[in-house]
Amino acid sequence: MTSKKTAQILLSAFGSFFVAFLVYANWEEKPLSAQAPPMSLLVLSTAQPLDSIRFEAAQIWLAEQPGIRAVGGQAMHQQLAVSIDPLAVQGEEILAALASKGYSFKPVQFEAPDPNAPQCPVPMEYIQAFQKITYAFNFR
Repeated sequence: MTSKKTAQILLSAFGSFFVAFLVYANWEEKPLSAQAPPMSLLVLSTAQPLDSIRFEAAQIWLAEQPGIRAVGGQAMHQQLAVSIDPLAVQGEEILAALASKGYSFKPVQFEAPDPNAPQCPVPMEYIQAFQKITYAFNFR
């Protein structure tokens, strides 16, 4: 077999693989999570109990701040859930702004998952990289 024939076979194999990948990438529409802007969730609890009026005032004031997408809270549990734009504001800035208004909130600490628990054998970075590639070739 000549080198020209080998090159032609390799080129046709690569071309068919590329076309198959394009078909796969465009088989379904992108999920809404791929179209949404980045978001972070910050859960805060009060360091000292607040009455319901003052708690609601803190919630309303925080909702009006730049970089805050949504605020939800329960005065009974003294907790706020704040949805933020991580490109515009960070959690430390929110805590500092609340402290400047006289509110003392602290972030709620969640337990890390057990490292001995069963996990996916494929690292999440690989899955996310493959998703990004398929989204890049999605022409819808």
